Amino acid sequence: MSKRFFTPIGIRGGGILLLLAFLLGGCSSFRGRSSMPGVSQEAARQVYEIRLATEKYRDIEKAQADGYFRFTGYIPNMGYQFANPKLFSGFNLRQPPILIYDERDGRYELTGVIFIAPIDKSPGSVLPFKGAEFMKHPMKCHYRDGTNLNLEKAEQCPQEHPLTQSALVFWHPDLWMMSAWVWYPNPNGLFSLYNPLLNFAR
Repeated sequence: MSKRFFTPIGIRGGGILLLLAFLLGGCSSFRGRSSMPGVSQEAARQVYEIRLATEKYRDIEKAQADGYFRFTGYIPNMGYQFANPKLFSGFNLRQPPILIYDERDGRYELTGVIFIAPIDKSPGSVLPFKGAEFMKHPMKCHYRDGTNLNLEKAEQCPQEHPLTQSALVFWHPDLWMMSAWVWYPNPNGLFSLYNPLLNFAR
């Protein structure tokens, strides 16, 4: 996926399954839930790759230092999304453009990641996750505090949000999104869009 589709503002085998089971058993969120019935070796490899790449982002300050900012407010059955606009230009398993966090008492816990694809392509042809659920995410202007505006063109975005006065970060067109719950269990499935365990009101 070589075409850029956002406008920045200013800015082998069974061994993998055994290793994944060990990693999941050692993570506090997965403790007691280390088995992953129905997960293929390919999905296990993908989870392993993503976890290796995002381990450091369990510390949200490191994610912010690397360019991630709060992309949304709290979304029921998901949490908070933190996006890195520089990673919206193509698919890389080890560079998820969006991180998902849950928050309790001011402490953020990394729960998963989100990958994206251009709206004019079949998402399954761009994002190689078998059985993944996809949804369309409408074009938006995104602001530093997680607020957004639905506007069709980047040039229509105010430099500050009209209500919160937060600074504009970037705009993106319509796109496809999918979730991978690599740091938190999801009874609906590893690549389901939403997680019913994260249903706390905010």
